[in-house]
Amino acid sequence: MAYALIPEGFTLKKVTKLQEQAVNSKRRHDNVEAFLANPNTPPLLQSVGLIALTTILFDLILKGLQDQGTCPKLTPGEEAEIKKELQRQLLEISPITGGLKSLEEALGRFGLIPGALA
Repeated sequence: MAYALIPEGFTLKKVTKLQEQAVNSKRRHDNVEAFLANPNTPPLLQSVGLIALTTILFDLILKGLQDQGTCPKLTPGEEAEIKKELQRQLLEISPITGGLKSLEEALGRFGLIPGALA
C-alpha cells in the first residue's frame, strides 16, 4: 500500500477518469505557462532554432552543390560528421549558448536534461 503525506485540512478522495483527465490537463497547462514565463526560454528556443535551421540549410546547400556536380557525393556517415562538427562550431561561437560544445550540454545548462551542467 502506498502512503502519502497529506497536509492538514485536506482529505483523499476518489476521482473519476474524467476528473483525473481534467486535473492532468490543468497541470500540463500550468507547466507550459511556467516554461513560457521562464527567462531562459527565449535563448533556449533561439539556440535550438539556430541549430535546426543551419542543419536544414546545410542539407539544401549540399544537395544543390551535389546536383550541380561541384561537390562530391558524401556517404551518410560523412554527412553526419560534417553536421555534427557544424553544430559544435555554431554552439561555440553563438552568444546565446556561450561556448558550449554540444546540444546536450546546452539543454543541460537550461535544466532540460537532469544531471547535465545544471
